[in-house]
This record gives sequence, C-alpha cells and structure tokens, in this order.
Amino acid sequence: MDFSLAENLLATSSADRLVKNACAKPTNRLSEAEWKAVVAEVDYQPPCSR
Repeated sequence: MDFSLAENLLATSSADRLVKNACAKPTNRLSEAEWKAVVAEVDYQPPCSR
C-alpha cells in the first residue's frame, strides 16, 4: 500500500499528538464564525482548549 506523507502521519499518530500539532500555531484554530460556517449543527467548542 502506498501512503503519502500526510496519510502516513494520520495513520501512525495518536489523537493527542495530532491535536498538539494542529493547535501549535494560533492561525490553525477555528474561530466561532468559521466553526458555524462548517458545522453549524454542532455547538461551538474551541478546538484547542485541551
């Protein structure tokens, strides 16, 4: 099976590691307005508040 680098990272990383990497830069965080535009049916939960 041929995985790209991104697919391999996702396949081998723990959820905590993915969250840590995604939240490392403030620019990677969804604002409440962006959240509502994508998942309006789900109440806003700051994605990097762990």
